[in-house]
Amino acid sequence: MNRASASIVATDGIDPQSVNLVKFGTRRPSAPTTNGGGGQMMIRRRSSLLRDLTVPKHAIIPWISGAFSCEELEFIDNDDQDVIGGKNLRNDGDDLVEWEDALVEYAPDAGWAWVVAVASLLNNFVLDGVSFSYGVLTQKMTEHGTLSEFQYHLCGSVMLGTTLIIGPLVSLMGSRYGFRVVSILGSVISALGFFLSWACSPEVPSFLALLLGFGVLGGIGFGLMFTSSIVVLGKFFAANLPLATGIATTGSAVGSIIMPKVLGWIVEAWGWQGSYIFLAGCCLFSAVFGAFYTQPPKRMEKVRKFTKVQSDLSDLWELMASPTFWILSLAGGIVVLGYFVPSAFLADRALAPPFNSTTDEATWLPSIIGGSNTVGRILFGILANSDRAVYSLLFTNVAVTLGGIATIGSVYATEYWMLAVYAFVYGQIIAVYASLRSVIVYQLVGKDKFNLAFGVSLFFMGVSLYFGNAFAGWLKDSTGDFDMTFHYTGAFFILSAILCYPLPWIYKYETSKKPRRYSTSASHP
Repeated sequence: MNRASASIVATDGIDPQSVNLVKFGTRRPSAPTTNGGGGQMMIRRRSSLLRDLTVPKHAIIPWISGAFSCEELEFIDNDDQDVIGGKNLRNDGDDLVEWEDALVEYAPDAGWAWVVAVASLLNNFVLDGVSFSYGVLTQKMTEHGTLSEFQYHLCGSVMLGTTLIIGPLVSLMGSRYGFRVVSILGSVISALGFFLSWACSPEVPSFLALLLGFGVLGGIGFGLMFTSSIVVLGKFFAANLPLATGIATTGSAVGSIIMPKVLGWIVEAWGWQGSYIFLAGCCLFSAVFGAFYTQPPKRMEKVRKFTKVQSDLSDLWELMASPTFWILSLAGGIVVLGYFVPSAFLADRALAPPFNSTTDEATWLPSIIGGSNTVGRILFGILANSDRAVYSLLFTNVAVTLGGIATIGSVYATEYWMLAVYAFVYGQIIAVYASLRSVIVYQLVGKDKFNLAFGVSLFFMGVSLYFGNAFAGWLKDSTGDFDMTFHYTGAFFILSAILCYPLPWIYKYETSKKPRRYSTSASHP
């Protein structure tokens, strides 16, 4: 039995006169051709990177397009196929493959899928509305003297870090119990955390109560809700995943517009205690949104069954052995060291000299970030769903670099309007990162490993978040101003981008040395 295989890098082997667009994704083979031995040979083609994306052949930047457009062609000699006991079997390298009919989940990309996207948007409204606005409460929380800025932002860091660090666990729970159950459970746990933060310290803020309630329980609940809200989109969308992600994450941006102002009004009227009761109610109501995360539809398909089934553990091992994934995860961990710092500290900074802004003026700054973020997420969500999605990594790197430069430059601001301009620029930067982050992970690891890869990348980011805002608060307490805080934030942004600039070439080298294997379940060619 003969078997031949070959790999083509980029689209060099495709006739430029006959192809204008290269559609990446699952393809049915062309008609069988006869090989030299007289048997029937089929060609099976799949993308090793941009699955389900359409990339223009004549790219604006050809060398970037080439770095991303790797394909693998597998030639299958029909002589390799045998019929044993009425079953269609084929020797696929070291694995014996059996084809059979089975119910397989598929992404409808329409209908109920858009309802799920809207539910994800509303969940993200609450999640990031709280994450980007809890800094508005800093002055009220620390004025009693029982809580320092470092302690309060340490609680916030624990909440943000826990939200992401449990990502791998949430992915596994979602696969086992469904993301509807996981998201509703998260709503209940986070609501309980905010309620206990108030109930255990009704008079003055208690560090221990806030650490366990707002920090730990709030982080666990938000982690269950957040990861479910993102990963569930990959179950319902394929071709429209970038657009759906952009729409869903717009809820985060809208929440960061509205929640700072609402919390500002509530804390002035009912104090920090009223604010925490309000936040508990918002989290509990989010269970309604999670109820829309139903199971994706299924259909009968021909699937391959390997005698050696690849498990989640082997998928994890493959990711851990990938330099591309390590660099992407490390860069993500570095960027989030400063990701939430401007949102958490900008309002407090405006209240201090030389700005001496009013509380109303100060609370507008996080809302400006949110407004800019909203517009940016819509625009970049559309961009990510277009033919230019191939440049998602490049767009993100440039944006993060500019964000670092702008953050360092904001240290030299002397007027309120300068802070407002910086808030707008920063909103655009995080819009790019939030809209394209999951798209980049999807492109680099593929659909089959997306759930696991996204969860693991969140773990790395979560570890960093445990230190990000807390370290920024310690710098503020130690130096007495915000200059060092914003310097270090900008430096981490730039370092993260520098790590990711060579990523396309690293990925190309990695895949050329070790072509990706087929998943354990795939459509029959």
